[in-house]
Amino acid sequence: MDSDQTQPSGPLLLTARQVCALLRISRTTLRELENNDVLMPVRIGRAVRYLVDDVYKYIAWLCGPQNGPRRPGRPRTSSTHIGV
Repeated sequence: MDSDQTQPSGPLLLTARQVCALLRISRTTLRELENNDVLMPVRIGRAVRYLVDDVYKYIAWLCGPQNGPRRPGRPRTSSTHIGV
């Protein structure tokens, strides 16, 4: 590993339960955010996780001066599933 690169201090991925607790939302609301392409899950085998950066981008968007029509998050790709 290069000495220029720093390792993240916290987790890169969160479980659905952790995201719900962080945002103080229900699992149903999290599903709605998924269906509206706001928070996109990452699948690793059967595990479903969410990128920490995506969650914080969503929080920043919510706190922004204007919540325009553009939603935060990653563009949906055809392959966000990593098979084992």
